[in-house]
Formats: sequence, structure tokens, C-alpha cells
Amino acid sequence: MSTATSTYVPLQYIPLVVEALRQMQESGKAAAVTGKSGDRGVDGQGLLPVAEFPFVKLRVAWQCKRYKDTNVSSKQIRDFRGAIDRRAQYGIFFTTSTFTLNARSEAGRPGATSIELIDLKGLIDLMGNKEIGLIKVLGQEEKRAMDQDFFYEYLHPTGQPSTGQPELI
Repeated sequence: MSTATSTYVPLQYIPLVVEALRQMQESGKAAAVTGKSGDRGVDGQGLLPVAEFPFVKLRVAWQCKRYKDTNVSSKQIRDFRGAIDRRAQYGIFFTTSTFTLNARSEAGRPGATSIELIDLKGLIDLMGNKEIGLIKVLGQEEKRAMDQDFFYEYLHPTGQPSTGQPELI
């Protein structure tokens, strides 16, 4: 799956993030897109379970930035934190690019709402760890391949054809 991150930038990035979040939780209902004009920098919010205690759920808000050549700055992290103040206990900032060192420092600033930073490679790794968007390779129990059908609408929203061949990871 890692070659998918170097070859493609999902055109439908927010829906891909929402689907990944939905599949990572038990109910599948808590992840909701809220992003629209005037959203103050919050693309979605929901309740996500704490891994060790799945009956405990945190109010989470997230922001998605689909960049190719721009890194997320500390100002964008501060702006996001301001947007989620009193709306969420935790923030997640997704990007198709990467984060500056100052953005990383800002996200972990002591005394402020915690913000997790996830770049495209991190999202793909997280999805792979949870086997989201993967299929088992017949006859090879330990092998997984990228599920072309799962990713099709995110990578080819204009109807561009896929190769139909799974990508081994």
C-alpha cells in the first residue's frame, strides 16, 4: 500500500478519512462530516473509542488538508485548536503532505488540547494495521493486497479506470 501513497493523492480525501474513521470504531455512526463554508476549520467530528477501554469514547474533531507541495504550518495547527476549543476533547489533523517541525511542536504543546498529526503515509499505515481497504490474497494466508474496489472512488472520482490488479503490500 505504501506505493499507493507515492503514486496517488486521493482526490476524495475527506470521504476516505471519514470511511477509515468509521471502520476503526465499533458503531460506524460516530464519524460525521461537518466541513462546509464557514466551518471554522473543522471538517468532521464524532466519538471515537479509547483503544484500551472501548466503552470510553472521546469527543474528537478533525481537519483534512489535501496538499501536494505545501507543508502544514504551526499557524494552521493553532487555528484548528481554536476552532475545536470547547467542541472536542481531542483533535486530529490529516494531510496528504507533511507537517513542519513547528507544527509538530504546536500540536504537542503542554496544557493545550492534544492534536494528533497524520500525514498520508500515516493514514495508509493506520488503515493497513486495521486491515481497512485490504483483501486477503488467495492461497497466501499472511499476504494482503490493496482492495482496488475500496479505493476506486477515492482515487478515480471522475471514472478513470483502475488496472484491476491488486497491489501486494
